Amino acid sequence: DSSYASTATTSSLFTQVRQLTEDHADASTTRTMRSDEAVESSEGRSLNDVANFARKSASKLANFPKTRFSSEMKTFRKYQVNENALETLQSPNMQKLMDFYSHLREVNPDTQNTLIAALTTTYGEDVMVSALAEAKRSGDMEVHEIAKWLWEQQINGWLNGVKSPDDLVKSLRLHEGHLSDKLEALEEFVTAHNEKNSGHVVLIDLLKSGPGGEGKQASLLVKGATGGNPTNAKTLKIEKLLLAKWESLNLSPEDIMDRLKLTETIEDMTSPKLATFMKYVAKGDAEDAMREKSLLHISTKKFGNKAVAVALVRATDDVFLKTYVKTLKTHILEGWLSDGISAKDVFELLDVGGQSR
Repeated sequence: DSSYASTATTSSLFTQVRQLTEDHADASTTRTMRSDEAVESSEGRSLNDVANFARKSASKLANFPKTRFSSEMKTFRKYQVNENALETLQSPNMQKLMDFYSHLREVNPDTQNTLIAALTTTYGEDVMVSALAEAKRSGDMEVHEIAKWLWEQQINGWLNGVKSPDDLVKSLRLHEGHLSDKLEALEEFVTAHNEKNSGHVVLIDLLKSGPGGEGKQASLLVKGATGGNPTNAKTLKIEKLLLAKWESLNLSPEDIMDRLKLTETIEDMTSPKLATFMKYVAKGDAEDAMREKSLLHISTKKFGNKAVAVALVRATDDVFLKTYVKTLKTHILEGWLSDGISAKDVFELLDVGGQSR
């Protein structure tokens, strides 16, 4: 009996559970072999404890997938700073979160519950990309390195998930600001996506997908590239690629007007895409540069001198257009002078001081 008790104490859980089954199947034989009722009772409780432990462990394992994500998010919330994504990235608690999720990967290498997934769920993909880009520019090396690592995790997450390039364009909300940061992420994803899938997705073509086409694309790039901010470098690069593509196709200014739908309405003529048209024309030779007047010719023929002139005056202080509007106003005045229109005629034409002005 003492030898049996020693074996039960030192054996593995599997051996103990098996022994419990054997004892249960032949309980009467086991009891007759034992002379000490106290030892019998003690060993019975010990084996019952083992069985209960096994049952509870099985129950916990069954429920683990359901509770694991909830537990992880509780830990994430504990160390989350506030509702500001950038401040969370700059917090000392980020290292604790990284350690926690690193431990999870060691326990379960196939886990989908990663730190970048938790951050993205909390703040949204567009906000997270902008915050990570800003954190990567931080002078704090720890913040910089963490953001750089998370950025790579984000790209890989998109690549290994079910997102297509078109899906990502939508979820990044390009029109809501931080365009260069989002274009940087999109460009890296498209490059990795093409390598993985032997694809031929072109970023500048991707940006014109959906309603608005190249006109929408041009307006987006103009808004994102204005201001001379160093962080706008990626937008400027994409805009140059677009202009270079048009040049390679040997498109005329009239072709560009058509692509941008620049004369669909009078509002189109003074929208941000006007800047793209003027930049393209300026890249040509002197003869091409003068063909920017063709925009005025087509517009005035369609909308009238007064409507075009008033539209240009109203766009004079537009942050995206003022340089180009000044050039067009000069051209339209030169045209009037060459046509022999007097200052009085101009006043009457524009209805200066009148109701329509």
